[in-house]
Amino acid sequence: MYDYGVKSQFISSLANPSIRFVSWLIYAAVGTAGAYFSVKYASLTIGGISSILIYTAQYTRPFTDIMGIITEIQSALAALNRDVELLYEITSKTENFRGKKVNIQKGEVKIENVFFSYKPGTPIIENFNLNINSGEKIALVGHTGCGKSTIINLLMRFYAPDSGDIKIDGISINKLDLNELRKTYGMVLQDTWLYMASIRDNIAYGKPNASLDDIMKAADMANAHNFIIKLKNGYDTLLSESGNGISQGQKQLISIARVMLIQPKILLLDEATGNIDTRTELKVQNAFNKLMRGKTCIIVAHRLSTIKNADRIVVMDKGKIVEIGSHEDLVSSKGYYYNLYNAQISPLT
Repeated sequence: MYDYGVKSQFISSLANPSIRFVSWLIYAAVGTAGAYFSVKYASLTIGGISSILIYTAQYTRPFTDIMGIITEIQSALAALNRDVELLYEITSKTENFRGKKVNIQKGEVKIENVFFSYKPGTPIIENFNLNINSGEKIALVGHTGCGKSTIINLLMRFYAPDSGDIKIDGISINKLDLNELRKTYGMVLQDTWLYMASIRDNIAYGKPNASLDDIMKAADMANAHNFIIKLKNGYDTLLSESGNGISQGQKQLISIARVMLIQPKILLLDEATGNIDTRTELKVQNAFNKLMRGKTCIIVAHRLSTIKNADRIVVMDKGKIVEIGSHEDLVSSKGYYYNLYNAQISPLT
């Protein structure tokens, strides 16, 4: 890579000076020939020679300019070719962007015999089976890399399973319209998504036509209203993509308010409290408790203390379910979950 890089830089750097050298050779040849004809045959005047030299310089200038950006053009063409390959790969693997437009009512999720791997021969999910009832709160736990977030990606159809199926209310998600499917979910991640817009527009991102009253109501339910109205411009406060001017916990509350506004049937929480301190986590957790009422919830968490109240805890290892049950049952069985919990919290309570 280093050797090819040096050669590439040398050739691309040589191109521009080379064309300039040739241009000035032409310029010198024209000047010499013009002077010769002017002196010997008096067929050219000094003004004529000057005009020809100016035309020569103007003629060669575009070639010089093109050689100056030829490296960028080649890089852009290579990048474009890679983009086309990537887009083709994505569209070839994702089926039925426009499927059934079904209004999901219950939010029951059924994962049947799902196998998945990002790279062939390296399985991430193996023979995964899980039924989630409407309104049930399920927590996915396990060591890093066990496949928890991959399940979220499969539910969202960011990827398609190698085999098996995922159904919502008895309908395969591969047969559902992709936009309608994703409207069924409300997602809150560890890293918040903010946009260069006002707080009002950030909350209303999933429902652009929402009224200010609805936005304020959603923010109040998410425990975000009090800090928003204390800002200089309130709901019209402009945010950058990094959320400068507000804390990480406040950014998370805004993202929760965004989900509060659309009231999805299924809620996906992926390490949603991973980047905030314990005190702020209490406020965020209170907002989550309001948000999760009556909704099917799938929670991915490393902090096991945050999912003790889940209806069922699904313990994963190497893409497989190794244990499943309530917090109390799993602790009392002293198995895989017990060891995970014991490593985080001591003494056990």
